[in-house]
Amino acid sequence: MQVEIQLFEFAPKVSEVQAGTTVTWTNHDAIIHSVTNGTSPTPAGAFNSGFFDLNQTFSFTFTQPGDYPYFCMRHPFMQGEIKVSPAR
Repeated sequence: MQVEIQLFEFAPKVSEVQAGTTVTWTNHDAIIHSVTNGTSPTPAGAFNSGFFDLNQTFSFTFTQPGDYPYFCMRHPFMQGEIKVSPAR
């Protein structure tokens, strides 16, 4: 599953995956971003990419069902969510 970071947005903004799926975010902006679990300004701790630059990626494998909101620590208006359903 791919999520693109471009023009200060996560696309798709909401993704639905099954447990066991690896999601990879790719930064297409010429500025650093992060992918941080939680809602701004409070990280939740399941995952945090740290800052990464143009054409760099961050991947995370979702093993537990649930809803995982995330945001960019540098640009908190950038928000997204991964909805994880049980594996079939």
